[in-house]
Amino acid sequence: MNHPFRSILAVSIIAVVLAACGTTADSPSSEPLTPSQPASPEANPSEPSDSPSEAPAEPSAPADDEREVDGTITVYPGAVSGPGGSIQEALDSPSGGDLPSLVNGVLFRDTDGRIFLATSVTDAAAPTFGGPMLEVLEYPNEGPMWDMDNAEMLGLEEAKGIVFQPNGQILGTIEAS
Repeated sequence: MNHPFRSILAVSIIAVVLAACGTTADSPSSEPLTPSQPASPEANPSEPSDSPSEAPAEPSAPADDEREVDGTITVYPGAVSGPGGSIQEALDSPSGGDLPSLVNGVLFRDTDGRIFLATSVTDAAAPTFGGPMLEVLEYPNEGPMWDMDNAEMLGLEEAKGIVFQPNGQILGTIEAS
């Protein structure tokens, strides 16, 4: 029963890779660089300062270990498409982790390589994600599906080292926390 799903998955991946090879993207135009302001004449470079020149940056997202997840979704081998359901619907499903569910959400790879499925993107520039959220198990965290060279074709976005796909879909078994 798994072989037809694996064949479909393999053919799908090959089609994406071949399509990516034939795609050319215009390189984004860059803004011209402007020189920075010279140091003020009052500053004495020979005297060190105790205060930092800039305030330390606030973290834009919780540390990887601090992500609040409502469960896990273990990827089911095979490929399928369809309308899917929300993460909350999958968590509330009476079948629990017995049957695979097709779940919609924002698929993202964190800076440590862990994969998550969130309900929404609350701030794409930071980026931050809204819950409920699932950690995705047995999903590749490298390869063509995360290649930013093909971001437009794959629907990928990236901010501060986090790559995400706003219209992600995962087929898998759910285990609530």
